[in-house]
Amino acid sequence: MVLLLGACGARAAEGLVIHEWGTLTSLEDENGRALAGINYDDEPVPAFVHQVAPGLLVPGDAQAGLAKGAPASHSDVISNPFRASPEAVRAKGLPPVHPDVTVRLETPVLYIHAPAGFVGPLDISVKYPGGWLTEFYPDAKADAPGIDPKTNTIGHITPNTVGTLEWTGLKIGGDAPGPKTDARVWLAPRNVAADGVTTPSGESEKFLFYRGVGCGEPILNIVRDPGTNTLKALPGNGLDTPLPWVLADIRADGAIAFQSVAANQSSHPFAPADYSTSNIVGLRANLEDQLTGAGLNKDEAEALLNTWQVSYFQNPGLRAFYLWPRPLVDRLLPLTVSHTAEITRVMVGRIELVTPEQRTIMARISSADPETPALYNDLGRFRAAMLLDQERAHWTAALSKFMQNMSVAYYRPQ
Repeated sequence: MVLLLGACGARAAEGLVIHEWGTLTSLEDENGRALAGINYDDEPVPAFVHQVAPGLLVPGDAQAGLAKGAPASHSDVISNPFRASPEAVRAKGLPPVHPDVTVRLETPVLYIHAPAGFVGPLDISVKYPGGWLTEFYPDAKADAPGIDPKTNTIGHITPNTVGTLEWTGLKIGGDAPGPKTDARVWLAPRNVAADGVTTPSGESEKFLFYRGVGCGEPILNIVRDPGTNTLKALPGNGLDTPLPWVLADIRADGAIAFQSVAANQSSHPFAPADYSTSNIVGLRANLEDQLTGAGLNKDEAEALLNTWQVSYFQNPGLRAFYLWPRPLVDRLLPLTVSHTAEITRVMVGRIELVTPEQRTIMARISSADPETPALYNDLGRFRAAMLLDQERAHWTAALSKFMQNMSVAYYRPQ
């Protein structure tokens, strides 16, 4: 096996090319501190995707109580009273609001570009130090220390935890249409000119897919200046110098404001005139230029952006985007391939930022405002994680009661 830690400057001798993209999501407060419990999802993958422990993605039951450790859908438990949702929002292969999860590894996919006459089979494996690789397709050998699929027992994630996936004996080429599905988040990555992959069991697809969750610290910390309401990115875990980044604010009405922020510079506050629904075109173009500049083919970059159309560009929230430096990607997710290959790995860091508006909502909830239950959904995607952090830092009887009524609590690892 050959451990591949850097992209070659020229095409590999065998002509084998592998391109990978994915997203690493975190939630940060005003001081750039990562908040835990962000392992629930808003765009589930199809049911044919494998999980590290069957049965962990249990359909939601609005009567289930998370405080008792029930692995029910978090969205159904806490949102159904205020927003009808016939489909459960599925956790990342884990009970929702796990207290160790500070990083979401969202949909990395590996595309294989093999030369004519390529002689396989091909073996590929990936490790996640400090995390679990929780979902994958096609079938692979998975190991998630701390998860017992036989008893459905979920333990802790620690820096010493190492999740692994191994695809062995892959056949490269052929039609490999993959399972039938109408899920947009699965169809978008297929729209790429890449070779199909087929496992010895016969499962096939246009790419190798995996997801995961981890307990690591972000490499970029976005800090808010309360006086000027500006934001600045500071180097975090494993990063020596700041990185350039893009700040985007997506409103519920679809209007978007965004700006590119240079390393060592601060953002400027958005003005009302900065918001427009047409800005999605410019934001996507900005990100696509960065993705292709980092080595992805144009169709691969478009596949990434199309896959996360809802989460990136339609889900309301204030978020930062940046590209992980390649050496840190290789340290985070060591990749091993059985053949010499030219490897391109592009990971987008995405930071969901706690806003002053969200702080105002949490303050109203904490003060027993009679209208606060209806405000819960307005906190956005990771509202439970924000409220749990608020309770720990600024406990009030009203907040505690509200969270008990809503069954908002951390899962208790076994």
